[in-house]
Amino acid sequence: MVIETNNIYGKIVDKLNPQQLQIISDACSFTVQGAEFMKFSKYSRFRHFDGTKKLFNKQTRRFPIGLLSKVTSICKSWEQIDIIDKRIHLEDQYNYQYDDSILRDYQREAVITSLVNGNGILKVATGGGKTIIAGCTIGALQKKSIFIVHTKDLLYQAKESFQRLFPAETIGQIGDGIIDYQNITVATMQTLAILGDVEVGKNLDEDESKSEEKIIADELKRQAFKKYANIVQCVMMDEVQIVSSQTAQNVRFLFTASDYAFGYSASPWRDDGSDLAIEAAFGSRIIDINATQLIDLGYLVRPTILIKKTNYPVYNQGNYVDMYRRHIVENGERNEQVAKDALWAFSQGMNTLILVTQIKHGEALEQIINLMGVHCDFISGKSGMKKRKQAIQDMRDGKISLLIASTIADVGLDIPRLQCIVEAGAGKSSVTALQRLGRIMRPFEGKDNCLFISYRDRCKYICDHIDKKIEIWRTEDGFIINEED
Repeated sequence: MVIETNNIYGKIVDKLNPQQLQIISDACSFTVQGAEFMKFSKYSRFRHFDGTKKLFNKQTRRFPIGLLSKVTSICKSWEQIDIIDKRIHLEDQYNYQYDDSILRDYQREAVITSLVNGNGILKVATGGGKTIIAGCTIGALQKKSIFIVHTKDLLYQAKESFQRLFPAETIGQIGDGIIDYQNITVATMQTLAILGDVEVGKNLDEDESKSEEKIIADELKRQAFKKYANIVQCVMMDEVQIVSSQTAQNVRFLFTASDYAFGYSASPWRDDGSDLAIEAAFGSRIIDINATQLIDLGYLVRPTILIKKTNYPVYNQGNYVDMYRRHIVENGERNEQVAKDALWAFSQGMNTLILVTQIKHGEALEQIINLMGVHCDFISGKSGMKKRKQAIQDMRDGKISLLIASTIADVGLDIPRLQCIVEAGAGKSSVTALQRLGRIMRPFEGKDNCLFISYRDRCKYICDHIDKKIEIWRTEDGFIINEED
């Protein structure tokens, strides 16, 4: 049996019988969360949808290149496989100067594994140095590379990291109104989607001006981007758990000549069960470095998770949105409890971050804390980049020790001084459960412990959220979990 591959897709050349086609299709499909509601109306365009996303096309026998090993494994059980490699292999080399002596042993292993595999997903716990691993992989490959992020905060953070690693290089930027193509470039997914003319999905964590992006995305700039995309040799994506969105997948496959592809995350899975879409874009997982390993090695601080009881009156009327607004966002008793817990940690000398999921909630907590006599700022995607960067830098420098932030702080926030997080917002995401905890585990001089405070709510819909998070926290032996009686 012959399988042809290019940089984007694989294709089974030989005809298969219906049973074989179905076996491969089943292995390359996943159930779409909420599919049962898509065909509710007889007028819905989804009314014939069977609820599964199929990544293998039975008519063309084509599949995303990341599923090559999965499809090959199945086909090998039937007969011998010959793979015809029709990928574009651009030979250009770039003499990047960098110091790989900074690599820790596990980071060096991750780089070597990446070079050997050529693609794959790297699971590295928050604080494990994903950007350093990616940068040193680029340095070892000596290839034209792009590193894709999904927020402007991460754009500048990654760019600064790469600039330190490659001091002789000009690090390019695609995003925040700037298009600067270089041999090593950091880009936001939103700007790439517009330049590549693919659909831009809604992202509540990002505040890139759509009008600004439309201005930069004229035809000449799109043509220039296409030329650039066709010579990129290595594509990398940070926080790869977002890649299963159609926008992210389309962006990843804009780079038609890239024969190296890597995805990075502390939690490279999806709560909606669409993990297969991540694999389709980057291949299977090749590295798994969990937080407990890094705690035992002394690279992370062991966290204590304190789950506190709430005692506010419960009114189990209304849908989820109503319940969340009433019992979390606008709940004066709960907000006062959150504020007091944060001020207690602050009074103990802990650099403290309060996390919310809604702007109105952050504004309410900011007002309560300021009324209690302690100045506290709130930053969100609507705060503006200048204010956000300044607040984060002030925490890094120790100029402020108490801050409220929205979901912009869920990923990528690097403040080693941070010692306590108070999780004011509710939610059951296993991805953010680890991402948020990772914010306080980075080592810092004199920091030998860290504290994560969360809450057990009793109202309908929200009452089981904490149990979902406890389940994922218990996968790490290095975490200490305490709950109030």
